[in-house]
Amino acid sequence: MALLLGQPLLLTGEPGTGKTHLAYHVAWQLGLKVLKFETKSDSKAPDLFYIYDALRHFHAVQAQNNHDATNYLEYTALGKAIILANEEEKLKHFYRKILNIRANHNVLWY
Repeated sequence: MALLLGQPLLLTGEPGTGKTHLAYHVAWQLGLKVLKFETKSDSKAPDLFYIYDALRHFHAVQAQNNHDATNYLEYTALGKAIILANEEEKLKHFYRKILNIRANHNVLWY
């Protein structure tokens, strides 16, 4: 159903019931990459999107090295999925725009 609706699928269940195996099998069948996030007892909502290495950033600032905070972000599964979906949507928009230009101007493309 998730494939038909173009929506993500959240697998839940007890440990050892085959959630990870199912995800890898479906991804293999569809030629997709698995983005995996394992929750822990101390996981917080932002951890689904990114991990910010404040200590490394602090040391860089003290050493007067790179101050750009984005260099100290590591995107986790949901963050990567959002970025990929956004890039895919941009590509679709670009292709639609190109096809629209092509249709409106009778351009031949080879």
